[in-house]
Amino acid sequence: MAQHLDETNYPKAALTQAWELIQNAQKITLLTHYRPDGDGISACAAFEAVLAKLPGGKQVETIYPTETEYDLTRHPKNRSIASHNFKPDLVVAFDTANKDHLHCTPLLQRKNTKT
Repeated sequence: MAQHLDETNYPKAALTQAWELIQNAQKITLLTHYRPDGDGISACAAFEAVLAKLPGGKQVETIYPTETEYDLTRHPKNRSIASHNFKPDLVVAFDTANKDHLHCTPLLQRKNTKT
């Protein structure tokens, strides 16, 4: 039996708005937590693969706040440690409980950021 998204936890309007933000952004920065592990790294790599399939040739970078603790073979293609290559239109964070666990340079910090 197929599972459907619960409208209570994932309102359709919010999902639609999130998808529109993704589609409209040309420069996207992906973040994960300090000392990234397999969950954060894999989430970034998987989302990068999804973004690569979208039309429009999006620029995507992944920022790890620190080096990884594990020697993993699969990482996002365009990744850096605690630095970025462009000012993003959209920032997406993976595998973190709060924004204090992310590396946010002044370029990424905005007063109107929603969490």
